[in-house]
Amino acid sequence: MKLTKSSLVTISFEDKDYHIRKPKVLESMEFSKQWNKIKKDDSYAFMVLTIDYLDKLGLPKAVTQEMELEHVTAISNLLNEVSTQGK
Repeated sequence: MKLTKSSLVTISFEDKDYHIRKPKVLESMEFSKQWNKIKKDDSYAFMVLTIDYLDKLGLPKAVTQEMELEHVTAISNLLNEVSTQGK
């Protein structure tokens, strides 16, 4: 089986394209670790963590902060999608 890095994901928002990469295993593990430390009712902390995470992957904080919650959730779900294709 040959495994290759995923290509960048293009997110279009407000007529502009942003190219972000999928997270590496260690990045996902660290994100999960930080996520689990947050109190369950602290939605602000969850969003700050997510915005910081997306920024590291290439989506600027200023852009993410202007998005709707559904947009940020959709992007997070897309990036953390499990694939068995190796791509």
